[in-house]
Amino acid sequence: MTCIINGTLKYDESDDIYPKLICIITGRGPLKCHYQQMILKFKWKKVSIITPWLENNDYPLLLACADLGVCLHASSSGLDLPMKVIDMYGVGLPVFANDLKCLNELVRYNKNGLVFSNEDQLALHIMTWFKSFHSEICEKQSRFCKEIDNFRAVDWHTNWMNNAYPIFSNDDK
Repeated sequence: MTCIINGTLKYDESDDIYPKLICIITGRGPLKCHYQQMILKFKWKKVSIITPWLENNDYPLLLACADLGVCLHASSSGLDLPMKVIDMYGVGLPVFANDLKCLNELVRYNKNGLVFSNEDQLALHIMTWFKSFHSEICEKQSRFCKEIDNFRAVDWHTNWMNNAYPIFSNDDK
């Protein structure tokens, strides 16, 4: 969570060429109050951060209204896929995701999203994404959304047959 706070702080302190952002951080983890207090310590100029708790039905509606999703999912094994990315793709939302070993199964770098390993990379991605938001980014966002639509078009069974079945089958032996 400090990654998104510090990343958006760098955005907030950057040039005035960037638009104002509303950053919505969802969830109710055990450190929520700690991070809320951390957010309040800063004098934000271009970034507003809110931390609502959403009902299940409200979450996809919020995602559908966003211009960008950020997934901070971390994995001890590095092998589990973040369901938040699936949620975001479900509404056609481009994603910036914390880099995990198997993340390339979901996020194809610079095709349907971007990955980051630290707050500096996240800040750079956010600044690049929103720099000329109403002109250049529209083309990139459209390209990302088209790739997400292609990803969503492949159903579970087809995906299994193309990716998992060859690994688990003995057909070639």
